Amino acid sequence: QYTSLAESLGPKDLAGFMNRYYEAVFDPIKRHRGMVSNVVGDSMLALWLTVRDDTASMSNACQAALEISGAMREFRKTHEEMALPTRIGLHSGEIVLGNVGAGHHFEYRPVGDIVNTATRIEGLNK
Repeated sequence: QYTSLAESLGPKDLAGFMNRYYEAVFDPIKRHRGMVSNVVGDSMLALWLTVRDDTASMSNACQAALEISGAMREFRKTHEEMALPTRIGLHSGEIVLGNVGAGHHFEYRPVGDIVNTATRIEGLNK
């Protein structure tokens, strides 16, 4: 649905809408001690970093996911004509967080199968 939204809105209107959308998504992440890592179009990745297995971080991620779900229900009430589906995938485990790239372009991002698995879990919610 993001593609059709992008096709129907001008760039400035799309940017404004996505900023409002992400404000509703990012607030629960920050409130529950997570950090936003990657944002592309209408998708994003959030991380809860620890140095070892930490049930508090896992709980924080779950609480943020529940709050995001509620925030999106509220968001859709005021943006019915532009509602985006919100799907969430959670997974935990070891990643490497650092610069990835080559030559003159690097991005600071998480790397590891945990990221891929969370993405696949999110995809199952379609």
